[in-house]
Amino acid sequence: MKRRRQQRGFTLISVLMLTALAAMGVAMLLDKVQFDGLLSRQQRQVHEAREVTEGAVMEAINDLTTPDQMPLVDSVDMTATYSADPTSAFDDAATKKYDVDLALVRIVPVPESSALLTRALVYEVSARGSASRGEANFEVRAEVFRIASFKPGTVVPRRHAR
Repeated sequence: MKRRRQQRGFTLISVLMLTALAAMGVAMLLDKVQFDGLLSRQQRQVHEAREVTEGAVMEAINDLTTPDQMPLVDSVDMTATYSADPTSAFDDAATKKYDVDLALVRIVPVPESSALLTRALVYEVSARGSASRGEANFEVRAEVFRIASFKPGTVVPRRHAR
C-alpha cells in the first residue's frame, strides 16, 4: 500500500511541473506576440510619417504658388516657409502634419545662347512630417532648380542660405 501512495504523489508533482512549464511557455509566447505587435505599429507609424513628409515635398514642388513663395536673389532673408493648401491630403491637424522650409542655396550658370543672362536658382526644400498625432517623425531634404533670366550686365549676388 505504501508504494502506491508514493507513486501518486510523484504523478501529482510531475503534472504540476508540466503545467508550470506550459504556463511559462504560453506567457513567453504572449509576450513575443505583444512585442511584435508594438514593433509593427511603430514601423507603420514611421512609414506613414515618411509618406506625409515625401508628400509635403511633392506638394511644395508642384504647387503653382510655390515660385511666389520662394526667396528671390535680392531678398534680405534667403529662406521662406511654404504654407500647405487647406485641401492637402498630407496635412490634417488631427493625425498628420508637416512643415516645409524653402531656402536659396546656390546660383548655377546655365549654358545658353540668348542675349539674356540665364541662371538656375537652386532651392533646398526641407520638410518635416509627423504622423499618429506626433508619435512618429520624419525629415526629407530635396533640391529644386528654377531657371531665371536676367538682363545683360546684371550682377547676380553671391548670397545664399547655406
